[in-house]
Amino acid sequence: MVYNLSDISSSIYLAEGFMKGERKLQMVEYRKSKPFFMIEDSEALIYEHFDSFIIKEEEEELQQQEFPCRVQYLGLEDCECTVKLQEVLQSLSFLRGLSITESHKITSFQEASFPSQLRFIVIRNCDALQSLPMAWMYSSNTSLKILSIGYCDSLTCIARVQLPPNLKRLEIEHCPNLLTVLDEEEFSGSCNNTSCLEHLKIEDCPSLTSLWSKSGELPYTLRKITLSRCSNLATLASSGNLPKSLRNLSITECSKLKLIAKNFHDNTKLEKLYIEDCEKLETLPIGINNLISLEKLAICNCPAMVSIPEGDFPTSLTSFEIVDTNIFKSLFEWGLNRLTSLELLGIGRCLDVMSFPQEETGMILPTSLTALGIFDFPNLERLSSIAQNLTCLEKLILSDCPKLKYFPDDGLPKSLKQLEIKGCPMLEERCQEDEGLRLPIVSHSFEVSGYASTEEDD
Repeated sequence: MVYNLSDISSSIYLAEGFMKGERKLQMVEYRKSKPFFMIEDSEALIYEHFDSFIIKEEEEELQQQEFPCRVQYLGLEDCECTVKLQEVLQSLSFLRGLSITESHKITSFQEASFPSQLRFIVIRNCDALQSLPMAWMYSSNTSLKILSIGYCDSLTCIARVQLPPNLKRLEIEHCPNLLTVLDEEEFSGSCNNTSCLEHLKIEDCPSLTSLWSKSGELPYTLRKITLSRCSNLATLASSGNLPKSLRNLSITECSKLKLIAKNFHDNTKLEKLYIEDCEKLETLPIGINNLISLEKLAICNCPAMVSIPEGDFPTSLTSFEIVDTNIFKSLFEWGLNRLTSLELLGIGRCLDVMSFPQEETGMILPTSLTALGIFDFPNLERLSSIAQNLTCLEKLILSDCPKLKYFPDDGLPKSLKQLEIKGCPMLEERCQEDEGLRLPIVSHSFEVSGYASTEEDD
């Protein structure tokens, strides 16, 4: 149920029943064009008797007993007065969520801690906001777990010296002047990295040059890092080390990235690694064979990468997608059949290959494969024998191979359940003409490119 109390200039209206604690107000949103208050009950309860109670904005003090202290979620839109905001926050001892949006005149918040039960803060479209309070970062009695910031054009960093001590998840998007997450440059003392951060996500921050500016050590608690469209980021950590606890690393469209890490020696917990559209990335860190937990690997559109990293790929891999790189030759020579646990293989934009698998080089695919995707092979003319080797194959996708005319002479694996043919006009024509080649065609049954591989796993 939503109540709109509009056209109320310089006033805030609340239900008298909520003030007296007769009902539990779950959510309050404040929007200002002419200032008005919208009250929304998140449990969808219907209040038929709505008696108004007024608190004038010009009053100097707010009485604790007069404000709905059981409010759990507070949303503010087009808010100008941070002094009043701080007074309100201090009175809301049950507050768990705070959202501040479209507040274009706010440049900073008061240096005061937030309510002890506050769990998440969302800040959006606050163009003039230059910094967050130090008090937020040092508050020891906070339950703050999630901080999400977006479209704040004036922000150059999120925090100085440290993040809130109990923060688990930090999301930043569309902050064009953000230079770093943690700016320690102005702090002359030694810094202990006491962060509990587990998930860091940064998108569309083109000025970002570093994550942690001084120490270069990322929080050792980090389990997931997602970076997208940060065009000036050259390295993840100046120390060259990734957190030992890291399980998921995704980097897309970071055109200046040259170094992910010096090595993978201590990253035995890493399970998923996705790299896409990183034009200057020449190689993966050495020691990829140490990634004994790695299950999913995707390397897409990294043209500067010309050789596979030192050491064997881990046999724990179950999904491997490789698109438009220059490591095909060395990878095929290394031997994909050595990936004995591999179930999904996607290969794209291999320009010179005329037959696949390449019989002339003795190329063998892993017998464990259940899904195989081949796409954008401009010169591919035929599929070589796979029926005898790929006895577990259930899905086969052939896409954008304009010269492909022939299936293997010995046919397709009997285990095959789904065949998708798209953008292969010669082969499609043969399938229509030859009844013996017809198999169930299931569109979009299997993603073969890396583009869909960075979806959230939370």
